[in-house]
Amino acid sequence: MIKYFTLCFFLTISFSFAQSWSKLNDLPDSILGRDHPFTFALNGHGFMGAGSTIDGLKSDFFKYDPLTDQWTKLDSFPGGPRGYSYGFNYKGYGYAGFGISTTAYLKDLWRFDPALKPGRN
Repeated sequence: MIKYFTLCFFLTISFSFAQSWSKLNDLPDSILGRDHPFTFALNGHGFMGAGSTIDGLKSDFFKYDPLTDQWTKLDSFPGGPRGYSYGFNYKGYGYAGFGISTTAYLKDLWRFDPALKPGRN
């Protein structure tokens, strides 16, 4: 009897941690093949910028809207092309910086204000 309850307990726990995956819209062609971009989530949206492709380092910047399942290209990241950079959010702002350029290790940090029109951040 104890073995039965133990088995039921572990099965219940394992089902409560089960994950469910759904395929979303593909990335736009301009984002495909991107390595080491910075990313952060902010106000219910996902953001991704910079990183490297077969063509070199990039400084473009994109927003993902989960309600419409669409990616939108925003104005380029003002910190310039880079890879291996970091992104995070804190108190309503997105932050991105550090990483490498084609000539140096970068030590700058940039703040993204979602309340401002893209391009004026």
